[in-house]
Amino acid sequence: MGDLRDLLELLHCAHERVRSLRVEFSDWFHPPPSNTLVVDREDLRAGRLRWLGGGPWPRPSETKRRIWFERPDCRRVELLDNHVLVRLGVSDGSTWWRWDQADGETAGIVTSPEGLRTLPPLLDPPLLSPARLLATLRLEPTGVGVRAGREVLRARAWPRRPARSDGAVSYELEFDAEHGTLLRRSASAGDRCFEVTEALEISYECDIDPRRFVFAAPAGQQTRRAHMPQASHKVRERMAEADRNGRLRSGRLNRRARTVWLTGLPAAGKTTLALAVERELTRMGLPTCVLDGDELRKGLSSDLGLSPADRAEQARRAAHAATMISRSGVTAIVALVSPYAEDRRRARRIHDEHGVPFFEVWVDTSLDVCEQRDPKGLYARARAGELVGLTGVDAPYEPPKTPDLPVIADDEDPKNLATRIVELLFARQPGIRSQVEQPTSEAPAPSRD
Repeated sequence: MGDLRDLLELLHCAHERVRSLRVEFSDWFHPPPSNTLVVDREDLRAGRLRWLGGGPWPRPSETKRRIWFERPDCRRVELLDNHVLVRLGVSDGSTWWRWDQADGETAGIVTSPEGLRTLPPLLDPPLLSPARLLATLRLEPTGVGVRAGREVLRARAWPRRPARSDGAVSYELEFDAEHGTLLRRSASAGDRCFEVTEALEISYECDIDPRRFVFAAPAGQQTRRAHMPQASHKVRERMAEADRNGRLRSGRLNRRARTVWLTGLPAAGKTTLALAVERELTRMGLPTCVLDGDELRKGLSSDLGLSPADRAEQARRAAHAATMISRSGVTAIVALVSPYAEDRRRARRIHDEHGVPFFEVWVDTSLDVCEQRDPKGLYARARAGELVGLTGVDAPYEPPKTPDLPVIADDEDPKNLATRIVELLFARQPGIRSQVEQPTSEAPAPSRD
């Protein structure tokens, strides 16, 4: 379990086989220190000095959380401070309700019209969907151990894009080795640990009293009532429609299907890499479909040649086909030369219009290596004048300036490259792309503009 691929698979498939879950956490944190002295006056004659916010070296504060989860998506979270219930949240899958000791009751609908989850943070802790941690943290497995009677996989983590205020923040994480539950999280700034969350006890497949998921304030608490939205037939119809178009194929953003667009010179290794990614995703239980440019030319694009206009049409057809596949809940992997930047931008726009995540991967293999490989003899035919319009010989290739991921496939193992792509799919939103230094050449490729 020390391999990053195993960790990605564990987090992605977390809780798939869990029917119910009950866990209790202890949360320790240091309140922010203060260097301000204030005067507390109990009356006009007496007063005492104290530190605002607990002083420069405050002692840790502790709270406890109790969490119940039952399929399909019923959840309850209780927050206790000094053994007193101060906050409570319940969700039945369509609506959520929260009670706060100070603010009373509030409620809302779980899913917005755009298909985005709107659960408050109290009801959406990382342990219920640990794969979302990959969107903000970069993980490195460090070992195994035991926590709350469960075997755990340990990992270190760092923010992918640290904020200025984060400094050198790092995390130590422990995941249940069987179900992926986050059982411990500690946050440190330099050598100082300022926050720890750890599971005291956890049980799976447990019997939960249905009354746990009732929207009711604790006994004896008189609070103002919230407006309780009901899951009306319009809400149900909206959610069903969102499910049909793939936006709610899964309740978690990182479980949505998406499109991987592999671009590069002929014989760069796009198809080999596409098949390697397909194997990795299939091993993780995710349905996939590879759209290979050569195979498309045998059927869907059999009427197209190698002219710029035909290449643009080939990319357009592939983009629409990939969008339809992804909207049905299947990850589409497109392996297409797609040499022109404008064609790739249009492919991204087509996906954006349908709300499908799009990841552009540049398979950056040098022309010399591609010609040495030449499995189909295309370069030899082009050099002999038998084939006109081959990209890299007598037709230009416009390298991506900001791909989601550039990979150099000259001599790298396709399995390693596939792991990087799979990590990209789970770890980052599309559109946050890498800046790539453009290769220099004596004769720059002409633009179609």
